[in-house]
Amino acid sequence: MRIPMFIQLHVLAPYASVLLNRDERNRAKRSRMGGVWRTRMSSQCQKYGYRHNEMPSGLAEILGKMSIRSRHTFYLRILPEAKAALGEGCDEALLIKIVSLIKAEVVKAKVKDVKAEDAEVETEPGVTDEAKGQTMEVKGQTVEEEPEVVSPDGDIKKLLMTKQVVVMGPRETDQVVSEIVRVYQGCQGDHPKYRVVGGDKKGKKVKPLGIEFLDADGKVLTKGKPKSAFDLGKLKNAWDAAGLDAFLFGRMAVSDFLEEEDARVHVAHAFTVHEELTEGDEFIAADDLDQGHGAAHMNSADLSSGLYYKYMVIDVGGIEARLRDSGISDGDFTAALLELMVYMTTVAPMGAKRGSTAPYTRASMLLVEVGNACPASMAEAFDKPVEAEDVGMHLSACKALATYIKDRDANYPQYVNRYFAMALGGDSNLQ
Repeated sequence: MRIPMFIQLHVLAPYASVLLNRDERNRAKRSRMGGVWRTRMSSQCQKYGYRHNEMPSGLAEILGKMSIRSRHTFYLRILPEAKAALGEGCDEALLIKIVSLIKAEVVKAKVKDVKAEDAEVETEPGVTDEAKGQTMEVKGQTVEEEPEVVSPDGDIKKLLMTKQVVVMGPRETDQVVSEIVRVYQGCQGDHPKYRVVGGDKKGKKVKPLGIEFLDADGKVLTKGKPKSAFDLGKLKNAWDAAGLDAFLFGRMAVSDFLEEEDARVHVAHAFTVHEELTEGDEFIAADDLDQGHGAAHMNSADLSSGLYYKYMVIDVGGIEARLRDSGISDGDFTAALLELMVYMTTVAPMGAKRGSTAPYTRASMLLVEVGNACPASMAEAFDKPVEAEDVGMHLSACKALATYIKDRDANYPQYVNRYFAMALGGDSNLQ
């Protein structure tokens, strides 16, 4: 039975003259609340910062490795590792065909609630129309399409590129490499088990790529053959198969091998507790050699300052339930994870333009709520934009938060324990 327990982190973090998260126009992201524009830091921006910051000492050994998210995993990670495992002298053309085949199986497309005859299968970049490289699930049925094509004059990078970013864990990529090596070796010797066919260009057409199963006499099996040459089911129920950040922030299912992961850490978009404070920054790049002719480059960007409200929910019950499914009941993992999330939320640097804005700060306030009650953000505490007044923006925001908590507790039962920490001095009603 899953026992619900949530840890909520409410954070106030100050930033001055930075560009934490920008839109397609190179402007600071914004959102409206309380009738005014606020500067915003998206959930994706924060999670990117968490993924790309080193963990505190000792936590990596407990929590494991991060996921790999890329469209080029098969070309830049899996193919080189398979080459290294097979050693020098391997048949590279055959290897690329096998990588292309397993890629088609790993990243099957799932399309539901459409009729089979109406379902569209889009071609992967660099793949001819004769070979779609997709599998669709249509009303409970699987419609197999022919995998990608390897042609002698093809672009291998495009061939092995996936249509969408694919999130895979190190254990999953290791498993894929292991299967590639096994099937490759099964194609070798005097009595091969498999034979890769197709993928060769003849005239203007390229024959579809596939794997034939052979019996002991080298004849093609037509009956009783396995559904696939690849065994990709060994990592099911392994909590760390998809990598740490997929375990924490979730992953959409794209195939039977890449299992769906529910998000167990929920990160809200952060916003300033006050009206946006932005300014246009006009900057140049000077030419050191061509003196007297002005700038060699000129551009502009938004810079913003503000006190951000950040909110995160850690589903401890969901984390422990997933670990139990994997046969793990180690409290050290959960404790290390909580330490990591508090560290990342209060310390980890965020934002773009690090070289010119140094967006490094520490949270000025942390409020932790622990309990079984349904989580609830305190964003409404800042529905009215906070004014700095005489005590400054930070203490004014703490005062607004304290008032909101008092009013909410008067109307809703309090099923949480609260723990408060403030980095700045001064009186605060929160204490």
